[in-house]
Amino acid sequence: MVTRATLARELRAIRSDPTAWVCVPVLLVACVLPFVNVGKKPFWVDEAMTVLFRYTEFHDVGFNLFLKFSESKLSYEEEEMLKALGVRF
Repeated sequence: MVTRATLARELRAIRSDPTAWVCVPVLLVACVLPFVNVGKKPFWVDEAMTVLFRYTEFHDVGFNLFLKFSESKLSYEEEEMLKALGVRF
């Protein structure tokens, strides 16, 4: 159990520690960062997909099918077609 005295001692230690002055703000920003742009695709995802497309097995299937795959929006028929073409996922 954390007592008030223990908590006060820890806060005094953090206040006098220069490493804590760097780490605490970084941790606070790291906690908030995953919630920025929730529900929106980051701008760099399109660029990454364009670059990574060359290294996939989707050359003959098409970029739109690759996008649907990456967004988990493939229908059952499309998944079966990709399996028939030998695409592993």
